[in-house]
Order: sequence, then structure tokens, then C-alpha cells
Amino acid sequence: MSTFKPTSHEPVCLPLLGLQTEITAMHSTGLYWIHADSRATAMRLGLALIAAQSAAAQMLLIDNDALGRKIVEHLPAASGPARLDLWQLDAGKTSTIARWLVRDLDRILQQRPDLIVLSLNMTGPHVSDPAELATSLASLAGWLQARGCLMLVISHGQAAGLETRLFQMGHRVHGFAMLADRGNIYLYKLSYWCNRSGVFSQLEYALDWQSAETRFTLACGQPPQLPSSSTDQDQVLAMSPVMEGEPAPSSNWHLFEAFDALADQAMRAYSATLLLSVQQTDDIIPLARWLFQLRLSRGSHIKVVVREMATCLRYADEHLLLSAGTNLIIPFGASFGRVQTMIESVQGQLWPASPYRQVEELLEQYQPPSAAGLVSEAGFMLQLQKLRLGSPSQRLNHVLLRLQPKAGIDLETAIRQFTVKRRGDMICTSGDQAYLFLYACRANGIERALQNLFRLSWHDLFDRPESLDLTYFLEHGFSSAPEGRMPGHPGRKATNLPLTASTADNRPLPLRPRPMTTDSRGAL
Repeated sequence: MSTFKPTSHEPVCLPLLGLQTEITAMHSTGLYWIHADSRATAMRLGLALIAAQSAAAQMLLIDNDALGRKIVEHLPAASGPARLDLWQLDAGKTSTIARWLVRDLDRILQQRPDLIVLSLNMTGPHVSDPAELATSLASLAGWLQARGCLMLVISHGQAAGLETRLFQMGHRVHGFAMLADRGNIYLYKLSYWCNRSGVFSQLEYALDWQSAETRFTLACGQPPQLPSSSTDQDQVLAMSPVMEGEPAPSSNWHLFEAFDALADQAMRAYSATLLLSVQQTDDIIPLARWLFQLRLSRGSHIKVVVREMATCLRYADEHLLLSAGTNLIIPFGASFGRVQTMIESVQGQLWPASPYRQVEELLEQYQPPSAAGLVSEAGFMLQLQKLRLGSPSQRLNHVLLRLQPKAGIDLETAIRQFTVKRRGDMICTSGDQAYLFLYACRANGIERALQNLFRLSWHDLFDRPESLDLTYFLEHGFSSAPEGRMPGHPGRKATNLPLTASTADNRPLPLRPRPMTTDSRGAL
């Protein structure tokens, strides 16, 4: 694999004079796609793009039908980059073009070009399905990101299913647009376009072709206003169940009975607020998948608020939804007035970029251990080792407890009272002690967890539990240790947990009388 040496360059913009840079600029890496209605239109776009580049730029032009050579022949003198490499691919290999590109680029390129332009003829027997070809080329996105390269595909010819397929792959392809010759003007239709300014979609512009300047310009006056924070930042798209019978507070609130209708509108929004609902555990994973796709397609300006309509979200579920794209989760029981206040609190927020490239990577982070209940020592250690402790993406807190049976109670009898409630909660025995692992459990939830996991009161079965450090435990295992010491680390103390029945729900401890005396003057 070649190591591409980066060149210093400004962000590349499309050569569409008069349009705001918000909808012409491209990310410095990744894949964009513009489909032209004819070979002549594709040639003019390619010509304008190359001519607009500075002399310091470095470009690579690839084609599969000799259009690249024609573009170079018509390039005006003293315009365009100082270095322009031209590659031509065998048209018969178009259907497997992604594989050939990866192989050849890895083998030949030593310096990263500022822009790779792929001029692609999608007409002929070598392209049986344009949508499938688009899927193949979209697989280049990860390769381009990893090597810091930017590619613009300029295709022409048949386009059946192309726009729909590319829109579905918005997480791979940063932008798609179409350019068509309408006789006296060119119609530029932007399906979606993602860059540092956000995500823009469903825009149309009339363009003129100026042969003398080799460029496209806006055909009429000022361009239409962009869908920006100034146009939809006050809009709220809400599921009707979230309202609980309350009327819309203002005309800016739009209610949807069906999630699909809201989802379709959300994919056209820029910085609106989405008010979604979750009513049961089965809703969580599908919602997380959709939120992940929404963020990839629409960017960070949209505000997403999820309202819990019934008690169904666990600690790990909340973190999953927040990592998938949620700005705020409203817990079950909040009044509608509180809901409005909390929606106001997220206005102006930008959701931070996700560290995950694929939704499966995100979901994997929140999968509990596959084991549950009573396991062997070896199985216990194996499951804990699978946890990604210390990983920047691992934000969940887990609890490891060492339990000592009370005097007069043998360990086997105490363990028989353990009941499995969920995946990831495991217990094992080592010597005369038990070790209990609670997946995704906060410290203030230990008391409630113990109450739920044992049929009898745990107070009657065990002495006060000790909280152990997971990292140290994984390093040293079930080694013997004196009372109150971390196994394998005599100098590191375990924590005796002062658990009481009131700590689970944060109620204050009950008042208890204490003896008091007075002096001879009656003072306390």
C-alpha cells in the first residue's frame, strides 16, 4: 500500500459562479457525484472544473471513454493546474471499476492529488445496472477517507435508479447533483450536498455556459435563499403521540401521525427540531439506526429530542441513543410544559461528530456480554476481557462486586438465590466468595440491582459488598487478598459500599433519634 504524501490546498469548489460556497464547496476527502444528461454536458463540466483550479493544484483525471483526453485538448492555455495526470480505463472493466481503481491508485500514486476526477460513461453493454455500479463505486468512500483523497465522479449516459441509490448511500457519498442542458440554459439540480457548512438538498438553479471564460454562471440575479438556520431553525417536527393530546403550541410545530412521513421531512431539514418518541424496548435499536443515518445525511445542525413515553430506557439505551444522534432525552413523567422548556434548551446546539463510520460499529459498543447468570471462573474472565475498557468510545460504567456470605450461610445456598434479569449480569464463585458483574450500572444503582437479582434480601445473605476496580481485576484475576484489599494489589484498597435502601432512589436518609444531655444550665 502506498503512503500518500498530502499537499497543502484550499477546499475544492465546483466551478458554478454566483452560487454560494456553502453549496459548491466539498470536504477535503471523500466522494461526490454529478450526473450529466449528455457527453457534451459532462465535457463542459469537466472542462470548467479543471480550468478553475489554481496553478499549484495537482489533479488526476480518469475516464473510460477517452473523454478526458478531449477535455485536456480543449483546456484554455495558461489555465488549470500545473500538473494534471490522465488515466484511461478499459471500458470493459467499468463494472468492476472500484476494484481496479483501488489496485492501481495504491500501486502508482505517491503523492495525494488535490482532486481525483472520474469521468464515467454509463452507456453501453459494459454497464448493465447504473445503480449497482453506483453501489460499487460508493465502496471507494472508505478507501478515499483513509488515504485523505477527494474524488468527484462526473457521469453521463443512463441513470436509471442512480439518484435513489446514491441518496440511500448518503453516509458514503457526500453529495449528488444532476446537470442537464435545457437548450438556452442548464438546469443544475442538487439532490443533496454535504460539507463543513452542513447538509443542503432539493435545490435547483438555472446556469449559463460562458464559452469564453470556460465556466458556468448563475443565469438570473441572486440565487434562491439557502435552507439554513435562518429558515427552519424555529420549526419543530413532532410525532403526535409525544403531544399526549396537547395542541401544537404554535404554527411552527408540525405534527405527524406516521413516522415515515416525519422521516421524509427530516431528510429535507437543516436545523429544525425533531421531537420523537420511544415507547418500548424494541423501538431502541431501529431508532438508533435511523438517527445514525440522519446524522450522516443531514449533519450536526438538526436538533433531535427523544421523549420516553413509558419507562423503557436503561442506562445503556440512553447512551446508545445519545451516541447515535440524539441531543436530549426527556424522561418518562415530564409534563408537556417541561417538554417545551427542554426543547428550548437545545436550540443553537451542534451535535458532535460521531467517531463511528458504520452503525454496526456503534451498536457493537453497546452490546452486553453474551453470558448471564452463574458462570465459571474462566467464563467470567473471558466475558470481562471482551469489554473495551479504556476505549474512548466506551462511556458506560460497569460494576464489579465481591460478595462474602454472612456467617452461618454457605456460599452455594446464597448463590441459589441469584436470578437472571438481563444479559451481561454474571456471577461466579472463587474460594468462599462470589464475584458479581453488573453491566452498564451506575454506582447509585447498585442497591436496586442487588434487590432485583436475589430472591431473598441480599442483606440477609451477604456482608457489605466490596466494589473492585475492573482494570486491576482483569490484570490479576481471582488472586487471594486480605480483607479490604484489591486482589493482586495489596496496596490498592477495595471500596466498602455504604449501601442503604434509600440510596437507590436518592431519597434522604430517615431521621433517627440520638441521645443528648444538658449541662447544669440546661444548655445542650
